Amino acid sequence: MHIPDTHTKFIYEGQNKGVNFVGRAMLKLGSDKSNNKVVQEFMQKVEQEALKA
Repeated sequence: MHIPDTHTKFIYEGQNKGVNFVGRAMLKLGSDKSNNKVVQEFMQKVEQEALKA
């Protein structure tokens, strides 16, 4: 797939693992909405830094 010069393909891959029982429980209690918010905030920071260049 060809991506125009005016666009950036950004692939986010990762996983969160709790290091102990409490950490794993906290991750399970977190919502997808909360996780998406973290990713969106990160993407906004990336965009802001890119626009500085």
